[in-house]
Amino acid sequence: MSDRQTIRLLERLSRRMRNIVARGVISLVRDARKWQSAQLELLDGEVLDDAERAQQYGFSSVPHAGAEAVVLFVGADRSHPVVLAVDDRRYRVQALKDGEVAIYTDEGDRIHLKRRRTIEVSTRHFVLKAEEDVTIETKNFSVQAAEGVRMASASTQFATGALSFGGQGGGEVTAQLTGGIVATQDLQGNGGAVSLNRHVHAGVQAGGDTTAAPVGG
Repeated sequence: MSDRQTIRLLERLSRRMRNIVARGVISLVRDARKWQSAQLELLDGEVLDDAERAQQYGFSSVPHAGAEAVVLFVGADRSHPVVLAVDDRRYRVQALKDGEVAIYTDEGDRIHLKRRRTIEVSTRHFVLKAEEDVTIETKNFSVQAAEGVRMASASTQFATGALSFGGQGGGEVTAQLTGGIVATQDLQGNGGAVSLNRHVHAGVQAGGDTTAAPVGG
């Protein structure tokens, strides 16, 4: 092979190497099929209409138009593009610490795996659907609701060493029940001064058979 032939061969090889990877901007995404595809415009103005987009198993997303992509041309064949990675600097979560991970959307929803083994979820509406059951195992569990808490269940059971109710800021609270109360032990009120098991009535009131109010209550 002559030097001229070698040079031409290397030039063709160089062109093919330059054609393997390119950068572009997403125009639209088609997500109805099993394999997601995208239309994008490369930085040199070339338009790719049906580029396959490879995603990691277990993760799927539909990026907005304007997101930036890295495209690989398999075998340097411009007719076989594969989108390897897509990022969007407009919405990306910034200033993460080393080792942290975040899943996010353009609307501000975020799952942030932070340092010190802390997971923070930020959203406006959070819906948890479990067909069979939900189990939470922890040392302490607290709920802070600014407006209210509502439970709708056919049956509710509490297995606890002690059950107490208090108003916000440590003040008093009024409990309202629709229906009766069944207790296997005593019911007490007024700091224990009044007991359903130990309460004592004064004598019969004058002019009738009705006893007076319980002593101490």
